[in-house]
Amino acid sequence: MAYKRFFAYVIDMFIVFLFIIIINKVFTNPLEKDLSKLNQLSIENVINKDEYFNEYKHLLHEVDKKDLVKNISTTILLIVFFVLVPYCFNSQTIGQKIFKLKICSDEEVTLENLIFRSVILNGIGYMLFMFIILFITNDNLYFILINLLAFLQLIVVIISGFMVLYSYKHLSIADIFTNTRIEELK
Repeated sequence: MAYKRFFAYVIDMFIVFLFIIIINKVFTNPLEKDLSKLNQLSIENVINKDEYFNEYKHLLHEVDKKDLVKNISTTILLIVFFVLVPYCFNSQTIGQKIFKLKICSDEEVTLENLIFRSVILNGIGYMLFMFIILFITNDNLYFILINLLAFLQLIVVIISGFMVLYSYKHLSIADIFTNTRIEELK
């Protein structure tokens, strides 16, 4: 069952990434070309690492500010896919439906359970934190905090994946904190 759960998550993330690609095509940002040019200058050794790093931090912060609508759209997509879809459709995402899995709890699976699971596992916490710090930090602090949080998010997902695959009860970090589990439907 652990492998079914893993592949259900892969399918869900694939579907989400397809929608994110569409969102990125709809909401283009001209500053992203500046990031590409900056990367090219660095590759060609036209600028040194310090110049690259300082300009990169500034451009990243500006890109994220200009991409606010895109990032809000992505956050709404994550909430719809990982919170509202399971809430409205038998506690199942599309991947879980394909593999005949379901989010379960000793009590009823609540909207609060689904939100908290998504904040932990699906990047919603990362996006919300980004919105909070986006306009109140300088380039340096923003760069440090956003990369630290991205790293922590990645670690949580990797550890959760290993926990699901190899632990006795096959529970992820989100399962433990929300008192939920994924069960196979008969």
